[in-house]
Amino acid sequence: MSELKDNKWKQWWQKLKNVYRFQVVEEKTYDVKFVLELNRLNVITVSGILIAILTLLNFFFIAYTPLKQYIPGYGTVDSRKEIVDLKLKTEEVEDKIDANEKYNKNLKNILTDKIEVKSLEDNITPVVVDPDVLVQISPDEHKLIKDIEKGLTNAELYDNLQYKKTSNTLAALKAVPPINASIVSKFKNSKNAFTTIYKTPNASAIIATIDGYIVSIDEQKNGDFTVIIQHQGDLVSKYRNIKQVSKKSTNFVESGEEIGTADTQNNLEYELWYKGIPINVEKYYKK
Repeated sequence: MSELKDNKWKQWWQKLKNVYRFQVVEEKTYDVKFVLELNRLNVITVSGILIAILTLLNFFFIAYTPLKQYIPGYGTVDSRKEIVDLKLKTEEVEDKIDANEKYNKNLKNILTDKIEVKSLEDNITPVVVDPDVLVQISPDEHKLIKDIEKGLTNAELYDNLQYKKTSNTLAALKAVPPINASIVSKFKNSKNAFTTIYKTPNASAIIATIDGYIVSIDEQKNGDFTVIIQHQGDLVSKYRNIKQVSKKSTNFVESGEEIGTADTQNNLEYELWYKGIPINVEKYYKK
């Protein structure tokens, strides 16, 4: 058996070494123009070398040229970094949008009187303190208490001075009336009486009292609209009973710019708020 296998191997090896000739002969004269002698072994060897060279060329092209970026699923370090940065920026934008939506929602709830105040339960257990202990105060403790009281008084005076500076929002505030009409009910700064009501004759134009962005336009039950404008310096104005609104939400309006027309059947109700506190806008009208 082994001899047969050796003979087959020798025969196969001999076939590989058999030479084949390829000639190009002129038809009329029978002159040989071109001769090519090959055997199977040479063809296999040359083919293997060419395949190895092409493989190396492909490797170098992919490894050291930008062609690698066209391979499906391949990405550079810079591209992956850009993707991560874009994802982080997208998350930041989404957080800011959510925060703005919550802010606008809370602002609308405050100005539309939709705040739910939950009663607080005081679960603190009262402690009985011996009054004699409180009476016994050393001179140093007495001096410390006086210094604290003096500091609190100075802090209150400082806040009052800061309030009166020109850099204060209210000190530099100048506004215009929301409508060219007489006042039916003035601001009283008491419970449910911080709204200034204006008479609305002949579908008068309603204007923005201060520069700002429109943050809300809500339709009322009677078909009129309520417009809320956010101003610089934590100021918010509210216009109720607008028949037709000429602006859209998020529009910027300047002081004196028309935002809609009044309803002749319902007087215009105007409110101005500063950090959650109702303000009498009549004090800040331009003279």
